[in-house]
Amino acid sequence: MKIWHILCFACLTVLSVFLLAAGWEFWLGEIVEQSLGFEQQKEPLEENWEQVVMATVLAGLALIVPVLMALKIGARRQEAQDDIARTADVLKTTFDNMSQGIAVHDADLDLIAFNQQYIDLLDYPLDFIRLGMPFEEIARFKAERGDYGDGDPEELLRERLAPGNLMKPDRKEIATARGLILAKHREPLPGGGYVTTFTDITKRKRAEEAVRESEGRLAGILDIADDAVISMDEAHRIILFNKGAEQAFGYEAEEVLGEPLEMLLPAEFREGHRRQVEEFAESATAARLIGERRELTGRRKDGTEFPGEASISKLDLNGKRVFTVILRDVTARKEAEREIAEKSAILQTTFENMSQGISVLDADLNLIAFNQKYVELWDFPPGFIRLGMPCEEIARFRAERGDYGPGDVEEHVRARGEGKERYEPISKEFTIPNGTIIALDADPMPGGGYVSTHTDITMRKQAEAARRESEANLKAHVIELEAAKRQCEAQGVELAGLAEDLAVARDQAEEANRAKSDFLALMSHELRTPLNAIIGFSEIIKSEMMGPLGNPKYGEYASDVFDSGQHLLGLINDILDLSKIEAGKMELEEKDVDVAEVIGSCLRLVTERAAKGGVKLITEIPDDLPALRIDERTLKQILLNLLSNAVKFTPEGGSVTVETWFRPESGFVLQVADTGVGIALEDIPKALTPFGQVGSRLDRKYEGTGLGLPLTKSLVEMSSGSLDLQSEVGAGTTVTVRFPPERAVATPAEDPSTPRSLSTA
Repeated sequence: MKIWHILCFACLTVLSVFLLAAGWEFWLGEIVEQSLGFEQQKEPLEENWEQVVMATVLAGLALIVPVLMALKIGARRQEAQDDIARTADVLKTTFDNMSQGIAVHDADLDLIAFNQQYIDLLDYPLDFIRLGMPFEEIARFKAERGDYGDGDPEELLRERLAPGNLMKPDRKEIATARGLILAKHREPLPGGGYVTTFTDITKRKRAEEAVRESEGRLAGILDIADDAVISMDEAHRIILFNKGAEQAFGYEAEEVLGEPLEMLLPAEFREGHRRQVEEFAESATAARLIGERRELTGRRKDGTEFPGEASISKLDLNGKRVFTVILRDVTARKEAEREIAEKSAILQTTFENMSQGISVLDADLNLIAFNQKYVELWDFPPGFIRLGMPCEEIARFRAERGDYGPGDVEEHVRARGEGKERYEPISKEFTIPNGTIIALDADPMPGGGYVSTHTDITMRKQAEAARRESEANLKAHVIELEAAKRQCEAQGVELAGLAEDLAVARDQAEEANRAKSDFLALMSHELRTPLNAIIGFSEIIKSEMMGPLGNPKYGEYASDVFDSGQHLLGLINDILDLSKIEAGKMELEEKDVDVAEVIGSCLRLVTERAAKGGVKLITEIPDDLPALRIDERTLKQILLNLLSNAVKFTPEGGSVTVETWFRPESGFVLQVADTGVGIALEDIPKALTPFGQVGSRLDRKYEGTGLGLPLTKSLVEMSSGSLDLQSEVGAGTTVTVRFPPERAVATPAEDPSTPRSLSTA
């Protein structure tokens, strides 16, 4: 009630009392005077009616006005109480329906308010929480349930109830027994006590954890990606550099973050690359994938350059543009493409020189490969056959020419198409207008299409026709045939005996060959001992160790004997080594070998011969070449055979180059290249066959058995390596020996530096 209501009520009460007193005085005076017999001089009662009425009215007002005022004040108080009740109901409804749990404790730490969400979030038992319960009772329950962690519940409770702990603001995250994560916020109240809110942040925490896991997975994916992934901002500064980029460029991420991207490019390409990125930034395209951009050149930390393919994308994040480049080092692919091109050239040469015609159709029955023999056999017009042409077009030409016999051309074409679409083996014979008879054999490929061989069987067919004619003639001579039959039977018996004899002879020959190999492998000491004696004694005679010979011719003869003995010993050694390999008795003693030292020692052995022939020797050996796990004698024999052949077949003024290198992906490589007479492509297999010799205008200057290259190839393959010979007549020969990467003792940390180059005139 307001203060002015109280003042008005007091004034009206005083006035009512005053009026009531006045009326009471009038009526009481009359009664007293009459009862006591006082006689006063006054007007009769009816003559003072107005006064009586006025007094009565005043008395009534004095009673009615306070009553009315009290009733009005009571009505206003009820309205205020109703408003407060309605407001309390709204507040209670809001309080009970809040998503947060709320608990209020007074200065004595008794619970004076809470909502249902507080009970649900903290998982209290039914009817456990009640108004007025002490905080100690709630804390004891939580300590015994393990909400405060492991330990003695009483000790944990004392720590919670320590003076001052509960009256300080507190913000923390807590985990409930049923797996919820709550954000707890406690604030003291001005008059003592505190209010605590509990907010369920489980979903937010799980979302944050999911984001962290996603970021971790993305980082893991980027780290294991083989490709280099690099991101840069609008100023072309690097903001992301994954493990693949570290491997490709040789930088650690810390070295490049914040630096311009141009540091990863050769100087001559930087300006052009910047313009391309700026043009891409202004374009409507969101990404340019590998294959849509030309190749670029990267620059490693050590200054070396490498080819690469890259894709680029752009993305706007928080108003800032980020560019991401995915780069792939294609050095290995380029090397593989080069090797494939070389091998393809060999295959193409073989393909073109086959005696049969070859054609290949893809799954859509389009011609994807053929050789010239195919065109010649079928007598196609010049320029008619081309890659990519449909098989239907070839069939129509042949149908119109009459290869399929009489009938409707389109019907013939349709029939051939249906047969091929079933992808079944096809074997047919055709006679074309020029009289050639061709056998067609087509085999389906796994992915669809056909590989077909076309064989000229004209002569075979003519022979078969002649045989049939002969059989017809023979039928007229039955008696002669019967006699011939008997004779043939007798000859058959004889041939059977001969076959058995031949089988025995074959087995004896094979046994003799094995015995030969075993004999040569076991006769090493017996063959070398007399030769060593011849060489030793001839060297003593040649050097006149025991005194002068008297006639100079004896010295020349002794020198010839010595040289011939050396040459013969070398030949016998080659034969013995090859025989040991064939017999499986060659033993290797592998150890860590310094390849540069072995090359040097081998070069010293051929230097004199190279100098006499006017051949220049060149070596290219990197400084950080690792050691090679191999039999040292075998490696020397491989190099000496290759160097001797190269010097032998290189004319005066030419050169022989020895180069070696190591790459983790391709292994250990030794290469001997000369500028000599070379070998024709068709003679290369012969040169690698034991005792095979290739005739040329130069090779007969020296004697030889044709064992050098076959022996070298066998020694390389015994050491888990491979030998490749590339040659061209008049342009020289290159022999490449490769050993697997695991034979390298230590891999160099970086690519070989500029190789050292030595030459010997």
